[in-house]
Amino acid sequence: MAGPVARLADRTWRLLRPSGRATVGIFTLEQSAVIEITYIAPGGLATTQPYGIGCNAGSELILDAATRPLLNSNADMVVSGIPAGVGLGVMALSLTQINPGASLAAAGMPGCSLYLTLDFTDVLIVTGATANYTLAVPNNPALVGQQVFAESAMLSPGANAAGLVTSNGLALTIGN
Repeated sequence: MAGPVARLADRTWRLLRPSGRATVGIFTLEQSAVIEITYIAPGGLATTQPYGIGCNAGSELILDAATRPLLNSNADMVVSGIPAGVGLGVMALSLTQINPGASLAAAGMPGCSLYLTLDFTDVLIVTGATANYTLAVPNNPALVGQQVFAESAMLSPGANAAGLVTSNGLALTIGN
């Protein structure tokens, strides 16, 4: 099915509506202009959105999504910026977001924040500078639009009095 016609810089493109959920096309015009065109199909769009900022003695601990949280699939997350020598961490998941984050300075973690309530935690085994976590999303249409919030913490002796550093928060919206 044909979509709208775009006319830019004496060039004409006919955008074809795909059968998939979302398609992104990037066109470069005259070497310097870039136009990004996104088609979003009706229905629940699976999204991920980082929020807040991580803390670490040397570099920021960053939590991001590798895949979107779609029904009947896995939502893969990656923690990067993990301090050298760290072997163990925690992934926290919640249905409640805290934004802006709550300061953890009183817990011996100055500059660190908590971006969710601790509804569920799971152990992360760290084998290098990154750690991966997979959240299985069931095939239940009632979950479309539900948000899940994630944050990671790593054991990092000497980073602060608590020996822990935290990541930013990550909002995941389940889609189909």
